[in-house]
Amino acid sequence: MSKINLKYNPFDDIYKDWGVVTSGKIDNYNAMTIGWGSLGTLWSKNVVSIYIKPIRYTWNYLKENDYFTVSFYEEEHRKDLSVLGTKSGKDCDKVALTSLSVKQIE
Repeated sequence: MSKINLKYNPFDDIYKDWGVVTSGKIDNYNAMTIGWGSLGTLWSKNVVSIYIKPIRYTWNYLKENDYFTVSFYEEEHRKDLSVLGTKSGKDCDKVALTSLSVKQIE
């Protein structure tokens, strides 16, 4: 079996390139870098699975809200994603420490 050469590899999005999970309301949210999860389809629906330890500050946002988003960024935002993965939202406004911004999706 030959290896498929993909220009875009969705498996790298979460594991290698990282993603960001964001949950909450526009006035009270938290965002966190993720490195574990999966993308796929289930019964003709697009699905994403993420894995967050319950000790993480983001866990409560995920538990208390019906929805979350997973975003992926270009390499130029690698430092921003590092901030979101190493700082805690309970201690500071992590997003304010990055070049990223939050937008509510209607």
